[in-house]
Amino acid sequence: MSVTLPDHLQPMVEAAAKRRHQSVAQFIQSVLVSQATAVLSDPYLEERALRATGQGWRILDSVPAHQPDVGDEI
Repeated sequence: MSVTLPDHLQPMVEAAAKRRHQSVAQFIQSVLVSQATAVLSDPYLEERALRATGQGWRILDSVPAHQPDVGDEI
């Protein structure tokens, strides 16, 4: 596979690769893996979100209001 980058992206990609102490090819591969992973995991999260009813938040209504234990304060 070969990829052609627009001229205006090449300096940015080279600078980013240099900053990570990687070759341009290594940098592009790592970015593609990261993005592919994000895209492939999206359907799962979208599917879960579609099934969500929001009813799970009601459990918080049953928690009594009181001060946190010592050491648990924000």
